[in-house]
Amino acid sequence: SILLFVAVLAGAGVPSGVAHAQTSPLGTPVATWVPNGTVNGMALDGDLLYVGGAFDQVNLPTGSFASVDAATGAVITSGAKLQARVTAIASDGAGGWYVATLTGAFDTAQAYVDHVQPGGAIDPAWRRPDFGRSLVTGLAIEGGRLFASGGLATVNGLPRAGIVALDPISGAVLPWSANLAFTGGSALPSVTGIATSPGRLYLSGLFTQAGGDARTNFA
Repeated sequence: SILLFVAVLAGAGVPSGVAHAQTSPLGTPVATWVPNGTVNGMALDGDLLYVGGAFDQVNLPTGSFASVDAATGAVITSGAKLQARVTAIASDGAGGWYVATLTGAFDTAQAYVDHVQPGGAIDPAWRRPDFGRSLVTGLAIEGGRLFASGGLATVNGLPRAGIVALDPISGAVLPWSANLAFTGGSALPSVTGIATSPGRLYLSGLFTQAGGDARTNFA
């Protein structure tokens, strides 16, 4: 590890007068810069906070969802600060994103899909669909619908094996269904890959029928 001693403005990114450690009135930590290793000591000198420890970078936190420059790899923070595990993303075509996340583990796992606006805020008009204990691993936009796929069984209490169509504005479940089925075993049908072309949706995964026709693992 590398020992780094860095000085940052104590007031940067925090309200005036909150230069020293104290409890936030909102009960949550104030967003600030974070090192990539252990902090062993801090000292405050006026408006400067000196931080020392075994780290070699200090950056703004991004959470589990961020964008990077395609040419340089430099991080461009999204502002969403998502703390859950991100399992799929899809552009909304207007600077925002649909993001699938997973919280918890095993019998407490819960999947979500959110609409993140261009500035990083969660869309207040969006209502999270209820995926139960299912896992969302794919998102795609086509034909004015947002498709969410994975190991799905029901969404908002409606049967939607493997894939569901959502209203991209509200998050409501649409009547569309691929009617996937898996015969010859006890496993539920699931979709592990999803792609689009104009007017078409391509699915791969574990299934033997789609729309009542024989389609082994690809439709």
